[in-house]
Amino acid sequence: MSDTCEFCGTALAGGPGKGRPRKYCGDACRQAAHRRRLLGAAAAPRSAAPPLPESATPAEPRPARMGPAPRAGGYGPSAGDAQPSSLQELLRQVVRLASQQR
Repeated sequence: MSDTCEFCGTALAGGPGKGRPRKYCGDACRQAAHRRRLLGAAAAPRSAAPPLPESATPAEPRPARMGPAPRAGGYGPSAGDAQPSSLQELLRQVVRLASQQR
């Protein structure tokens, strides 16, 4: 049993000692080793990633997250609706809207 990952060479964490001995440090190395065997190519280990070209620019920042999209079908408040300032006003609005729907 080896104490290092067969793909990237990092130290393996000790297991309970039962079953098949570990060969890889994780699923990523196990899958990369499998791909290397399938392709027959010399796939580089994770630690030997090629450097980025000088022309590469960092990823652009994501735009600020906006609120939810307006609902279809006219449900919910629209821009001209007055917002109720109390529970009683809210209930009056609900009753008024419900009677209009009938």
